[in-house]
Amino acid sequence: MEEERALLEPHVKRARFVGSLEPIVHIDIYQLQDSDEAVYPHYYGYQNEEGDWYIAQELSFGVFRYTRLVQGKAKQATYAAAWASRTTMSYVYWETTF
Repeated sequence: MEEERALLEPHVKRARFVGSLEPIVHIDIYQLQDSDEAVYPHYYGYQNEEGDWYIAQELSFGVFRYTRLVQGKAKQATYAAAWASRTTMSYVYWETTF
């Protein structure tokens, strides 16, 4: 479990929106809200104080894909709705998501 948590440390770094003039996203202000580690893929849900969220999907040990709320472009506008739909949402690479 601690090894898996250590792999999540990349989520706690700063990232820029790719191909956008939007400001830096401060990933370190997101807090882990939920995790589903019953079977692969595993899911980890993060949310910040403003209600923005992202969900990390771990396909296999150390292999992650992501989805997040992007100003109304996500199918699910609230974290609760996104978490409930986590198994049917589309996930992409970190650099595409952020």
